[in-house]
Amino acid sequence: MAKKSEESISNQVHSRIAAVRDLIFGENIQQYNTEFSDLYKKIENLQEETRKSLSDSVINLENKLADLESLM
Repeated sequence: MAKKSEESISNQVHSRIAAVRDLIFGENIQQYNTEFSDLYKKIENLQEETRKSLSDSVINLENKLADLESLM
């Protein structure tokens, strides 16, 4: 029974700490989450642009090699 009481007190303490944390940092955490979300989107866009650029470069090199082979 003492163990349940300790768990209950521990849960109350954790919930109070969480409530205080949310009061103090809640707005900042939301702002950080928004900024991180924007950064992830930018990273994804840059990765896609890099893949496309690399693919275009490979095609360009293949075409130049084909042209060189036809000249030889």
